[in-house]
Amino acid sequence: MLGWTVSDLIAICKQVASPSVGIVYDIGHAHLIRKGYALDGLREVFPYMQALHLSDNRGIKDDHLAVGEGTVPFAAILSLLKEKGFAGSWVIETTCVADAELSISRLSQQR
Repeated sequence: MLGWTVSDLIAICKQVASPSVGIVYDIGHAHLIRKGYALDGLREVFPYMQALHLSDNRGIKDDHLAVGEGTVPFAAILSLLKEKGFAGSWVIETTCVADAELSISRLSQQR
């Protein structure tokens, strides 16, 4: 399935070779691929990343939990983003406003 892996997305960005084309990296989806992939994929995709899509899950299904309610390694992810100076957009996707607010609060504390 084209577009499923970071390698596919990077190949597309390289072929198009336009600053208007980039990647919105979905942390929750990456976490579902395998343990550790959310961070590994982030390292690989970073040069092409324009936005970050955030939700948490337990590695089994796309739960769209509040940040910190699942097993996504957010401390390591936020550390890498800070180290690399990520200045793109952040999109939080949860199932209710309360979880979005909780996510924003937790992300603000860790950033």
